[in-house]
Amino acid sequence: KGLVLWLRNNFGHLAPHKKVPGWLLGAREDFRSAFLSGYLSCDGYDGGSYRSATSVSKALLLGINAVASSLGRSTSFYKGRIQD
Repeated sequence: KGLVLWLRNNFGHLAPHKKVPGWLLGAREDFRSAFLSGYLSCDGYDGGSYRSATSVSKALLLGINAVASSLGRSTSFYKGRIQD
């Protein structure tokens, strides 16, 4: 239960409320790189020179872009909408 609460407090809960916590931008480069790689492997695409991310959360997409930029990488992203 503790891990679930920590994840919710740091990364948000439910798709529209997800975010990248500010402290991640100050984390070591290998942590930021692992986070970005993990995110793109689930909700994005990493084709080497081309990366894109998809989410319904604007805050999450802006955070992903900030993480990528902190690693000297560029991204494109698409803000989707929640389907009923």
